Amino acid sequence: MAVIGRDIKNGEPVNPSPGLPGPSGVQLALYAAAYLALTLGGLLWIVGAWYTVRGWIIGVNLVAAVVGIAGRLAEPVGWWLLSVLVVGAGYSLIEIHLRPRRAVYGRLLRSIGWRLLAVLLLLWFFVVLTDIGSTYLSVITPGAGAWQLAVAVAATPWAAGVWTIILTFFPEGLFLLGGALLKGARTWNM
Repeated sequence: MAVIGRDIKNGEPVNPSPGLPGPSGVQLALYAAAYLALTLGGLLWIVGAWYTVRGWIIGVNLVAAVVGIAGRLAEPVGWWLLSVLVVGAGYSLIEIHLRPRRAVYGRLLRSIGWRLLAVLLLLWFFVVLTDIGSTYLSVITPGAGAWQLAVAVAATPWAAGVWTIILTFFPEGLFLLGGALLKGARTWNM
């Protein structure tokens, strides 16, 4: 004999909610948190990519001035601002997908060998260092029309360092968090 947990009215089973059940409160909260993390990550990512590109331009101009090369690179304007997206996407892809993780590096070690794995690890390290360095250079060198807050952050070394770390690592972390929350919301069964 099987026991079925259904309401019965006048001897007939009652189906209180025909069709598929709707999302639970926890599931909706997970979706909301995921989209919030992805939105904040996207906004910070755009700002961080702009700081990275601007820092590279400042750095190239500094090296050119030291070496004695006349001329300066200008900050991107107009359609050239799309370079921010390309450079930012390249940095983010390398920082996220090549970050040291046992599962990925163990698989890579078996398939490509330790020499190529060391090259990939050095590439990841170089990308992270240049991202931090170019972002920091841009943060401590506010432009002519910069907000007063940006000028104050640039004048305070610890604030410039904190803002650099936030712009460098938080967007990718928020993307990973948002993806994990979306996965959790889709698989929530309560």
